[in-house]
Amino acid sequence: MGSESARRYNRNQAKSLVQGLQRILNRINKVYTPNWLISELSEASHKAQCIQHEFEMVMKGFGDKL
Repeated sequence: MGSESARRYNRNQAKSLVQGLQRILNRINKVYTPNWLISELSEASHKAQCIQHEFEMVMKGFGDKL
């Protein structure tokens, strides 16, 4: 695997994680879900978004297409 494809793979994995966590957050019933669980999922989603953006910035720095 070349370095560009490795960067693209990492970005796509982070993007997939962000989308999966967002689907979970959108589908859970906030009335019956404990606040601590919603908080943990939201925090995990935020961290995954930061990682995704970091990978995108690295790709831009190397001149890769997104």
